[in-house]
Amino acid sequence: MIHSFVPELGLVIRMVCESEGENAESASDLLSASADLVEGIMGCLDDEEKETCKNILLPFLISTTTSLSPFIPSSLSHHVFARCFPRLSTTVAPEKESEVMQRLVGMYTRLGGRWDDSFVLWAHAVVLGLDQELRHIPFILAAIQSNSFLDHALAVLLIFFSPSQSPSPFSPSSSSCSEPLLTLLPALASAHPDPFIRLCAFRLFSLVLRATPGVLQIQVLVDLLSSDHHHPHSKTLRIAAVGLVKDLVLDALSVSGENTNTNNNNNILASPAFVLSLAPVLFNPPELVFEDLFPPNDTIPPNDTVPPDSVLDPTSPMDTDEVEVELTRLGHVLALYYALEKTDLENRTGIRDPDNRANIERTLVAPIRSAVSRWALQSDVSPSPQGIQSDIPPSPSPQGTRVRAALVALQMGVERIDEMWKARGLGCGM
Repeated sequence: MIHSFVPELGLVIRMVCESEGENAESASDLLSASADLVEGIMGCLDDEEKETCKNILLPFLISTTTSLSPFIPSSLSHHVFARCFPRLSTTVAPEKESEVMQRLVGMYTRLGGRWDDSFVLWAHAVVLGLDQELRHIPFILAAIQSNSFLDHALAVLLIFFSPSQSPSPFSPSSSSCSEPLLTLLPALASAHPDPFIRLCAFRLFSLVLRATPGVLQIQVLVDLLSSDHHHPHSKTLRIAAVGLVKDLVLDALSVSGENTNTNNNNNILASPAFVLSLAPVLFNPPELVFEDLFPPNDTIPPNDTVPPDSVLDPTSPMDTDEVEVELTRLGHVLALYYALEKTDLENRTGIRDPDNRANIERTLVAPIRSAVSRWALQSDVSPSPQGIQSDIPPSPSPQGTRVRAALVALQMGVERIDEMWKARGLGCGM
């Protein structure tokens, strides 16, 4: 009996999904009904009949889950992300669909289904810990590019690349998907409209990068930190990349020099290769022309009665958002430099070499120090409407406040560096 209607039912479901689409509620109900149907059929069959009918039920399960999954909101990656990064996530309640998928995966397993035949069922099986082999690599890469089955793709990648989730024998660096992911994930992290997807993609990118051989790792970081205005990655991603470099190099320095070896992917970041390769794109002259940003005869309006763009020179190509992003990036770079000077006591990166210090001071720190000093002076002499000497406006615009906050952080970064030199018996600029 099932030889006739089960294949036809699967065909009807697929045709409806392709022609008219499904809303989330009806797709969820249909998936649950399909699970009930297969479960009911299996309950009526003995072992011999199951063996005979599995060639009918397995294609039905594969077809139905593949057709309906795109129409059902899924939080598979949310659950895995919470396992990998508990401090960055909130608890996500399990949905009804996840319970249905567990039932379908169980039935698929009992019928002897192959994980290579169904990406959707395999993804759920991986999350459930039923399979520990990375499969469907071309499909995963296509899912990221096309934004289809993206939730499933991110979930399985998080599991395989996360040290806390991946089975120990698995080596991501030997996988054929690592290098393509280093290209696809930054674009996803910078351009996707969903904030969670951007966060998830960037965190996954950091995991893939950690599993990447050192030379390629530095090449990717140089590319992300590039100041090329035609670069496909967003400027905010450059800020995140500075933080990523900081995490990677401090992790590398945490391993003593005697314990490092050529198999340590991060070892190259705890070597002079850091200064040779990354210093030119990290500690380069500020993109902002501070003289244009804060002309000597100008002041920052203390009450924000003048639009934020008036802080900039009219001929400057940078708008307020760009200024905020660049100031924030510079603050992160100063924090990285300070952390390296305080942490790399053995000068494994070469950051403490006198020539490197002098170059960083001349090209990066000194221009920022001069600019923030001028800004602080202008802020101090600008009276508020109440006659109080303050650079904090009583009713600021969001843009002006963010720029000021970035400037304050920049000022604190310079002061912290100067205090470090003073503690070592060196003056500002060594």
